[in-house]
Amino acid sequence: MRAICLENTLRWRNLPKPTIAMVKGYCIFAGCMFASAMDIIFAAEDAKFLPGQVQYLHAPWDLGPRKAKEIMFEHRFMTAWEACRHGFVNRVYPQDRLEEETLAYARRVADNYLQDPFWVRMLKFSINHMQDTMGFSQEMESGYNNYCLMLGLTDPDIAPPQEGGFARTQIAKKNFEASREWIDSER
Repeated sequence: MRAICLENTLRWRNLPKPTIAMVKGYCIFAGCMFASAMDIIFAAEDAKFLPGQVQYLHAPWDLGPRKAKEIMFEHRFMTAWEACRHGFVNRVYPQDRLEEETLAYARRVADNYLQDPFWVRMLKFSINHMQDTMGFSQEMESGYNNYCLMLGLTDPDIAPPQEGGFARTQIAKKNFEASREWIDSER
């Protein structure tokens, strides 16, 4: 589990080339982990993110501690616009324009990369190093260890698939609906 979840996610984060996630629909737990390992995240307006206390605890870094606590304590989905306001998503597009806009951005980045790959790599490595100096990789390790400890010390009552399985998506949807008025007012 460590190699698949933690080490691979860190490896994706540290690829020498720029990486871009394009998200539409539900982005839950592992999907959210994968997206968070990318350099840039573009989302469709219908995207909903569900971060969790799983093998790669990215939410405090990507959202800030207070917002991460708010989302994770309530165990609810986050809209694309909410994720964008808090820095997890870079840009939000209508679903029918997401692919076109993402590919246009990717072409511009590729053009820069092809003109000077060393420059783009050093930008990425410098920014990742700044995060690591602030404790990013160590915190991902700690989050993974806490997740394993939680699993080892508890008898996890995993919800059946019709209730959303491990991600408990039915609870997240219910909490999202209960918060919808507030969430919509924030847009």
